[in-house]
Amino acid sequence: MTSRRFLGMLALAGLLGCGAESSDDSTPVPDAAPDAQAVDAETPDAAPPPDDARPVDASPPDAALPDVAVPDAAAPVAFSFDELQALFVARCSGCHVGGRLGDLNINREDFRPSTVDVASVQLPSMDLIEPGDRERSYLYLKVAGRHLEVGGSGQRMPTGGMLPEADVERLGLYIDALEPTPPAEVCVGGLDEDADGAIDCADTDCAAAAECLTEECGNGLDDDLDMRLDCDDPDCIGAGPCNDENCANGVDDDGDAVVDCADADCVALAVCNPELCADTADNDGDGFSDCDDDDCLPDPACAGPMPEGEIQQLFNGRCAGCHVGGASLGGLSLDVPFAARTVGVPANVGVLNRIEPGDRMRSFLWHKINGSQANVGGGARMPRGGMLNEIQIERIGRYIDALPPFVPMEVCGNFRDDDADGDTDCDDVDCALSPACLPEVCDDGLDNDGDFLIDCVDDSCAGAEGCAPGEVCDNGRDDDGDLQADCADVDCAPFPGCQPEDCANGLDDNGNGRTDCGDALCDLDPACAIEDCANGRDDDANGEIDCLDEACINEPVCLEDCRNNVDDNGNALIDCEDPSCDRAVICQREDCGDRIDNNADGLVDCFDADCAGVGACGDEDCTNGVDDNADGDADCFDDQCTLDVACVQPYTTDELAPILSRGCGCHSNSFLRAPFTNGTVNVRAPRGGGLDFIEPGNPQASFLYLKIAGQQGPGAGNRMPQGGPFWNDVDIARLAAWITNYVP
Repeated sequence: MTSRRFLGMLALAGLLGCGAESSDDSTPVPDAAPDAQAVDAETPDAAPPPDDARPVDASPPDAALPDVAVPDAAAPVAFSFDELQALFVARCSGCHVGGRLGDLNINREDFRPSTVDVASVQLPSMDLIEPGDRERSYLYLKVAGRHLEVGGSGQRMPTGGMLPEADVERLGLYIDALEPTPPAEVCVGGLDEDADGAIDCADTDCAAAAECLTEECGNGLDDDLDMRLDCDDPDCIGAGPCNDENCANGVDDDGDAVVDCADADCVALAVCNPELCADTADNDGDGFSDCDDDDCLPDPACAGPMPEGEIQQLFNGRCAGCHVGGASLGGLSLDVPFAARTVGVPANVGVLNRIEPGDRMRSFLWHKINGSQANVGGGARMPRGGMLNEIQIERIGRYIDALPPFVPMEVCGNFRDDDADGDTDCDDVDCALSPACLPEVCDDGLDNDGDFLIDCVDDSCAGAEGCAPGEVCDNGRDDDGDLQADCADVDCAPFPGCQPEDCANGLDDNGNGRTDCGDALCDLDPACAIEDCANGRDDDANGEIDCLDEACINEPVCLEDCRNNVDDNGNALIDCEDPSCDRAVICQREDCGDRIDNNADGLVDCFDADCAGVGACGDEDCTNGVDDNADGDADCFDDQCTLDVACVQPYTTDELAPILSRGCGCHSNSFLRAPFTNGTVNVRAPRGGGLDFIEPGNPQASFLYLKIAGQQGPGAGNRMPQGGPFWNDVDIARLAAWITNYVP
């Protein structure tokens, strides 16, 4: 053993190449030459100092020397920690143990913190010691002399003398036996880096990580340490304390337990202010001011019809692009003046005029904005860009109702008395200035009378000065004395008026400027017969008789107001009995199951008297488990039973007490004094005609119920609560159900 230690002392004395101190004069031996440090800053490759510069006794005492240089004959085994620590202290002292050359400082007690999983300075991509893998450990490769193969630099270590291959192998075995260091959890990125089944902030390793802390939105602290407090932190977007109160959505947006206009945040907002109906301002901020706001519907200032100018302005704004600004979608233009394009003008679909003066219910345009167009021509409700509100629709209806009834104008040249004043065409004073009724001047080169015949060609110029005698082809006379008149004369063969005319094709076949029944040649054609609107015959053979014929729509005999209970046209038939009302919406039969007000009387399906007892409109017994009216719904599932006492949730006595006290304050100190049942149940009502205020089990015999429902009868005073607002139908039904079920 002594010989082994002696050999070890000799070896160490020769191999300690840096960091030893002199034992005589305390003059330190230089660690390394400057140029060597610059090349290999981590483990200097400086050559050992010359023999005369080495310390006399640089070896540690015998007791401190490790048994590292003389291995046993057996196969190498891994160094133990203590053996390797002693080796590093012995071979690396002065440079890396007790020094910090190349930013590597091996602690005398434990080399591991400065090497295991610590990146090399010379080759940052590789750790000094990679647990479990010598080939990825730069310290091992430096000691083995293979560091240059992987991109390292500098000389093989230790510089004072290489380790024996057996010791190099034992170092490699030590490294290979180390347990790989598990990766640390990265607290962002969505990966489970340490493979413990918990990802990012769900991993306890991240509990204190800034990115895993939660911002509390309202405590004035930067809880998640991101330099942003409370509502300035993106984490608080959408949090109650960081929201603004929306003052019109019925939701407590800012979480302060106060909703909409009850929230102090909304006090100054327009939406929480009442609309003033005569100040030209949108007080409540809903986009409508004064009489355009539904809130003003009951205000007397808004009771009148909408002025025509205001309607034009409304159309200009709401109908632009489709019917205003030169556009006429579907053939309808509402450009200025819209009245000329709508009043008395037939709609493109259906049988109604766009606006029927004096009658909104016969005005297709009103039905289109009201949404009741389905049975008068159909199509989509207008305007497409946003429906008009209730008050706008009502005021336009009042405008239409106030228009004077339309009086038709005389058409000068269609052989009809259009305005029913007894005079036809040019005999009517309305046609005095019509070109068709002016005399022809026979020498001015103009068609003065508008019959497309100029000067002498016009039969009205026959015999006039400057017009030679000749056959006039449409005056019924033999002008040239050849015993042939008009088109029978060969002279008239080229005359346009002598060509055959098809009287029902919409074309001017003979080129005389007159089309179909406007041409005298068609006077005897059945297609051009004039409909007599009161003889019970189809005079013009178009399949429609009298007032059902479109030609009779404006004839006085057919102008029956179909809803005033008066025989307006004197034919002894009133309103819907008159055939002229057959097409009127109000005279249509109600379809009792289509959920549409077919006759436009404001009552739909079973609510219309037309449907009384019809099919699904029979009476439903709400308690027998049978679908009595065969509408597919039995008992409380049937719409008829919605307000039946058997189908509503009765009030409780405790619910009724504050309702009666609050709504009937005039009686809260008399018969409604708490508990109200003491002064009402089985108590005779002074003005109840012998009825009790409340008769248990019988609402119709309970005077209090009759007064609230408005069924108290004559002599029993006003409906209660005095002056309203009155209870709605559901609340009245719940009161009836309470009385029915109440047991004293």
